[in-house]
Amino acid sequence: MLLIRAHLASVGLPILGDDVYGQPELYTFCPRLFLHCRRLELLALNGQELSLEAPLPADLHDVLDSLVFPGRRGLPCTLSAVAVSEAKTIAAWFPSLINCATVDWYDPWPEDALISVAERYYVQAPKELELDASIAALSKISCVIHASASEAADKFFDELRRKTYMTPTSYLELIKLFTDLLGMKKGELDTKLNRYRVGAQRLKETESVVDKLKVDLTKMQPVIEQGKKDTEKLIVQVDKEEAVAKEAQAACEVDEKEAGEAAATANAIKTECQRELDEALPEYYDAIKALDSLDKKDIQEVKSFAKPPALVEVVLSAVCLLMNKKETWDEAEGPPSSL
Repeated sequence: MLLIRAHLASVGLPILGDDVYGQPELYTFCPRLFLHCRRLELLALNGQELSLEAPLPADLHDVLDSLVFPGRRGLPCTLSAVAVSEAKTIAAWFPSLINCATVDWYDPWPEDALISVAERYYVQAPKELELDASIAALSKISCVIHASASEAADKFFDELRRKTYMTPTSYLELIKLFTDLLGMKKGELDTKLNRYRVGAQRLKETESVVDKLKVDLTKMQPVIEQGKKDTEKLIVQVDKEEAVAKEAQAACEVDEKEAGEAAATANAIKTECQRELDEALPEYYDAIKALDSLDKKDIQEVKSFAKPPALVEVVLSAVCLLMNKKETWDEAEGPPSSL
């Protein structure tokens, strides 16, 4: 197609197709082009000065219809196609191609053309692919791949009699496939590199944290050692105190046993005393009654004794004992106030 474009441009023919055909400007450009050509012819016949800047006649729309047919007749058209189907099929579809057209067969693109086209497309590739330093090498490799594919297609036809065409479109698709695949792989690689960078950053942060912990542990080592020593001393002291506590516990158990025995003895004594008290209480109450019956005359009578009876002496000795006095008859014989 590039060779066709170059040939048409060299002979001054307009190219309608690809990025030109289908543009809105095309439908106004062609009629105006042939209208100006017709105006030039009319002006030349009338002997007037030829100028493209001259204003168009007011009845432009009236004469436009008369110029459409000459425009159609004089407009050169070029049809570009690849031999992807049998010639007889094409001729059956478009019989006028045989009678009203000149068929030009173009040889496959030469190596220089393939390299030039590849360089053009690689130069237009996205900048993020970074192909500037390898455009020449990639162009040569693309040319070699296309040539190898063409040779394989010929070999395939020779062996299986099935025609496969390596067209310029296939070559352009090869280049586009490479750039698209390179972009996809580069995106995947960038994603992996980003993950690697994030992982490396996290490892670095973790390493810094570990180093800080090591420094803190080194600083805390003397404190830990001192704590170990204090703990060992405390364990020894606890062992000693535990031994003392065990001894004290054993002594307490002995004391508890002795106290239990003493309590049992005291309870027995208490029981005995209570029994004796119970036996003595009647006599005590009788003595209280007898004491209440004593009067001053009885006391004077007791004092008049040179030697009191034994029971009287025992009673008075008990009274002196209770009053914290000497247990003698002389003390008991004194005035009552002294007792």
